[in-house]
Amino acid sequence: GPEALEEWLQGLTKLTVGQRRKLEDAVDTNREQRLRSACDGDAALAARVRPFLPYMRDDVRDEPYVVLPGTLYVTTVSARRDAGAQYTTKELADEVVQYALEPVVYKPGPAEGAPPAEWKLIPAAAILKLKICDPAVGSGAILVAAGRYLAERLMESWADEEATGLPRSGLPAGTSHADDDEVLAIRAVADHCLYGVDRDPLAAEMAKLSLWLTTLSKERPFTFPDHAIQCGDSLLGITSLDELDVLYRHGRLVPVTLRKAIEEAKEDALAAAQLLMEKTVLTVRDAEEKADLHRELVAATAPLRLLGDVVAGSALASCAKGGFKREALLETVQQWVADAFRPELAEEERAHARRFLAAEAHEWLQTDLPAKAIERRALHWPLAFPEVFLDPSRAGGFDAMVGNPPFVGGKRISGAAGVAFREYLMEHLADGRKGHADLIAYFYLRSTMVSQGIGMLATNSIAQGDTREVGLEWLVGPGGWTIHRAVRSRPWPGDASLEVAQLWLRRGSWASDVILDGAAMGAIGPSLTSQSRTAAPPATLAVNQSQCFNGSFVLGLGFVLGPEVAEQLVTRDSRNAEVLFPYLNGEDLNSSPSQSAARCVINFFDWTEVTAASFEDCWEIVETKVRPERQRRKSDGSYVLRGTLPLRYWQYAEKRPALYAAIRPLSRALVISQVSKTVLPAFVPLRQVFSHMLYVFAYDDDFHFGVLTSAFHWWWAVTRASTLETRIRYTPTDCFETFPQPPHSGAVEAAGKALDDHRRPLMIANNEGLTKTYNRVHNPNDDSPGIPRLRELHCELDYAVRDAYGWQDLDLDHGFHGTSQSVRYTIGPAARSGVLDRLLDLNHQRYAEEVAAGLHDKKKGAKAKARQNLSGSAPTVPLELEESE
Repeated sequence: GPEALEEWLQGLTKLTVGQRRKLEDAVDTNREQRLRSACDGDAALAARVRPFLPYMRDDVRDEPYVVLPGTLYVTTVSARRDAGAQYTTKELADEVVQYALEPVVYKPGPAEGAPPAEWKLIPAAAILKLKICDPAVGSGAILVAAGRYLAERLMESWADEEATGLPRSGLPAGTSHADDDEVLAIRAVADHCLYGVDRDPLAAEMAKLSLWLTTLSKERPFTFPDHAIQCGDSLLGITSLDELDVLYRHGRLVPVTLRKAIEEAKEDALAAAQLLMEKTVLTVRDAEEKADLHRELVAATAPLRLLGDVVAGSALASCAKGGFKREALLETVQQWVADAFRPELAEEERAHARRFLAAEAHEWLQTDLPAKAIERRALHWPLAFPEVFLDPSRAGGFDAMVGNPPFVGGKRISGAAGVAFREYLMEHLADGRKGHADLIAYFYLRSTMVSQGIGMLATNSIAQGDTREVGLEWLVGPGGWTIHRAVRSRPWPGDASLEVAQLWLRRGSWASDVILDGAAMGAIGPSLTSQSRTAAPPATLAVNQSQCFNGSFVLGLGFVLGPEVAEQLVTRDSRNAEVLFPYLNGEDLNSSPSQSAARCVINFFDWTEVTAASFEDCWEIVETKVRPERQRRKSDGSYVLRGTLPLRYWQYAEKRPALYAAIRPLSRALVISQVSKTVLPAFVPLRQVFSHMLYVFAYDDDFHFGVLTSAFHWWWAVTRASTLETRIRYTPTDCFETFPQPPHSGAVEAAGKALDDHRRPLMIANNEGLTKTYNRVHNPNDDSPGIPRLRELHCELDYAVRDAYGWQDLDLDHGFHGTSQSVRYTIGPAARSGVLDRLLDLNHQRYAEEVAAGLHDKKKGAKAKARQNLSGSAPTVPLELEESE
């Protein structure tokens, strides 16, 4: 009915009743006629659809988009989008595969430090023993690329063997040498080397189809790679049979019985897997025999897969909010586990126990599963691929993992896969390391558990913020992995608006140079920069805390007014000037030549309703435009917004009193945009409301402007910031609070003032904001008036900051250099590496001094007293102001 439709539309469109009425009034007779045409003349259907007409899109015939009953509707579903899937181009797939597999097909090769001319290809038989896996195989593009690469190396090895008079090695019995070499090679590689996993059953089938097409074998059955392409969740399941120990570690089970059953099942699984891998499909009969062997393998591993489901399911279920601890869950099924493997029981009793365990494990595995998500199926690596993990002649699982894992942001994992699943990832894949890490970090972590090498794509967030801390910082630190090649950021070659990174890692040391963005480096760190001498991450410095504040979160567009409206309000009643302020946001700071606010905002501070309502004109605006939005209700009558936001609708969601108290004694404010290409601060007037898209520093002096404008702060911030498309997202916790500032310097103060005095009139003269001005600065072909001088001033400032740190031995090598943000006028790559190394060392030194001075004690009084005694760093806000907050 109309009421339900009204509520549904409001929740869907977020439009007010008045806005929706305007849409409905705009529907003309002609569009209603087109609706009847779209409904194929069915008047009853047209009447049913008519209430939706104002909101409907048109089809390719410019008729309202109507899908008639009984017709076929083809659309793109959200499942792969929610999973973060992107299809990989051949160019990217080939590049990923090349650098991932070179270290395993050449011995000596790049891993051993041999120059390319001295690389030696391993024998053909050894190539066919390599095991390569894609943990999110999708349609199989990267796995097929791996097959092509290995087939090419296999043919080269055969040629080398024949040149020395040796027969071709690795070919199965019955192979006809009359067959084309390329066909022989790709079939042999597909049979013996390639593996894949995907949680989507359709994707797994598509990968099988891709492999089948690649082998050019129409006589082969499509199912020939059934054993190699598995359907399951790569991140959910056991990676070693030792993980089954948890079943009796805390319980009453007698380990001997279960251990014996596990060992017997392990031997049966390995025997079946080895027979399967030795079988090459040349005829239909071969295919039938291989299918029988695969069924035997599935049967042999079934008991252990059941135990794996219990182990993985209990781990996941214990991560649910308000759920039981894992030990308690396992306690409930201990007797059933014992009965399932107790030899003295009848087979029917054991089968009953196993059915119970399967049902319980299945329920645990679906814990907190979102409504439209694919049913979870655990992937137990040693049981899915026993020939890779259970063969004592092999070590470390796969020789390499290659792939393009799903791109899902850390805060979206819970919505796409459930809160319990995200908690499971943090607890069991990241060893309890918290943070909103993107899903890609967990694919890298899982890959290190089951392989010796990695070559995979990632979003460029892999080296940023929580994702870096959870993933790469552990891998290149305690994990013992080496990043031997990386591309920090490049545009995705398809239609997706996406910047991707490419990484290649190996377990252990790497004897050759490592390659970052095509340039040789000594080592690559977790931020995908030249490796610092100190691997430990930077610490938060107390001296920088309470110095940088986020702007006000207004929450209500009705607060915001155009300058004409604000002027009219002041003309009508001069008292309105007391609650009308310029409203400065990031766009104004980056785009306005004067860096001034384009709009005004009503600000009732933390006043009571009575006080705010006394400004009648402004109060009426808030009543009519803000209150309806703040006090929107759900169908059950509760407010959409929580807390006091609906009740105190005339106040901002975040008023930031600490910010305005901190800058009150200052003459001006130093601000930086939360998201920008420039990552540069600017001075602005105090009397205005700062948007939540700005960060405000409690400094008004030219020294701090100089320090935060220097390349030292720029590179420190950019290395630790996250990105939004090609723009940098500045976060004080990562970019500022860890930044060790130099002692006060008159030279830095003078250089900062000179730069600001030159840049301000230049921007106004050119009628260009900060972004366009620095586009000119970083353009090697732009020598328009004022731009070369601005470059010189940046150079002078950087040297002044360098000297303030006491690092006069550093040659900063200013010029136009390639960076992940394209070409920039900045310090050179070697200087950049040296600056970041020294800043990190200084951060650790300063932090140790602060700890010794008691600045990180929990007692606030001790902290304040210690701060008064700390010297040798940049000036801070007066202590009495900070304590008064």
